[in-house]
Amino acid sequence: MKKYLILFVLVNTIFHAKSYAQITPAKSGMYELTSKVSQPYDSTRNFLGTDVNQYIGQELYVLPQSEDFRKYGYRDFVVDYKKTFPDDKTNLYKLYNKSTKYEAVAGRYFKVLDVYKHPHADQDYYLAGKFFLKLQAKDTKEILYYEYDPKYESTFPFLVMGYYEKMKKINVGKNFILRGNNWWSTGKTIKDLDTGVAVDLSKGDTWKCIDFIVDEKYYTTEYLLENENKKHIPIRIQDINNTKYVFEESKAAAYKNKYGAENWNKILEGVVKIGWDKEMCRLSWGEPKQVHVILIKGKRNEQWVYEDENLYFDNDHLAVIH
Repeated sequence: MKKYLILFVLVNTIFHAKSYAQITPAKSGMYELTSKVSQPYDSTRNFLGTDVNQYIGQELYVLPQSEDFRKYGYRDFVVDYKKTFPDDKTNLYKLYNKSTKYEAVAGRYFKVLDVYKHPHADQDYYLAGKFFLKLQAKDTKEILYYEYDPKYESTFPFLVMGYYEKMKKINVGKNFILRGNNWWSTGKTIKDLDTGVAVDLSKGDTWKCIDFIVDEKYYTTEYLLENENKKHIPIRIQDINNTKYVFEESKAAAYKNKYGAENWNKILEGVVKIGWDKEMCRLSWGEPKQVHVILIKGKRNEQWVYEDENLYFDNDHLAVIH
């Protein structure tokens, strides 16, 4: 007897201002479930590497591709994982020009029913460590398989919906204090997603995280920030957690209270001062590339190595900037 799970939170993709996609709740649906017991899913990770069994029971959204790459379709979706052989393209799902046709899977939702070791993993060195995800489509209930390589996150075409929901819970609704540093490439301006006009990232400005989005051009996941003037800018996950660019407002207030307004402003400016403790220097300059420890007569001294300058600490306080 088949088991079914009714899902009350599924998702659709909608677009806002022709700049980014937002994922919102939609109608419920049913999926067939595997009898295998899945491992607890670490929802802070979208790509799980070798912890592949954690995907069992999770819902996956196939991220669309930018227009330049759509003609190449998708790799690694197959009809029958047991009939998969190296260089054999006839088993590909919705075969088109040696790959899976773009429209066949882009923007669709699948449930992971099971995980199988690649049937040729023991015979072929290049297939060792690979797996197949057994997928069931939300819309048609058809079964297909995805060849999963735990070594290459860049080839993983899915957004795990559990991860998406977790990322929303972590930061959406929080305020962030900008340091005035551009988190994109040097020389590239950050533009308002609604108007395309360059945005000034002023030190100390407050921006609120209002959503976790999918960029419409490159289909990468980002947070959406909004300021008091209703301007909207994207920030990547790794950057919203990087104090080189932003501080979460409550933490910023605590640091300001701890070190005083004058020192806090210098931290935001990326300045360090003789006499500061290690935490203040780390907040201002970030983590050093290297730390050298020297013990002299039981006294601990440290050298923090950065790109252009070094900091020297005597008894945990900054003594020399060189």
